[in-house]
Amino acid sequence: PGSENAEKAEALLEEMEERRHQFPQLAPNTLAVNAVLNVWSKSRVWNGSAGRCEQILERMIKLSKERPELGPDTTSFNTVIDTLAKSKERDREQRAEALLEKMQELSSSDRSLKCQPDHVS
Repeated sequence: PGSENAEKAEALLEEMEERRHQFPQLAPNTLAVNAVLNVWSKSRVWNGSAGRCEQILERMIKLSKERPELGPDTTSFNTVIDTLAKSKERDREQRAEALLEKMQELSSSDRSLKCQPDHVS
């Protein structure tokens, strides 16, 4: 039951993505994806939500090369790191550290991404 809202939010995001050519105003952006990350983070699915957030973040990073409006920002990374910290998933500490390193790497190599670590990171 905890993942039901997260799955619905993600399905809506996917529908926005599918319809973006027909209705450009529906094209998802960083804010929309961050909202989905936030729902997954609060889903109380302690085993699986962090992994799903990581997958969504990775997709954001890949898509941002062609679609900068989908680039992850500091909030994107912080949400996933926080989800990992609260999860019971395997290797969560190492995965969170790897995300922080990725965040630092991306913020210094790709100036179009606004994902500099902050006091929360």
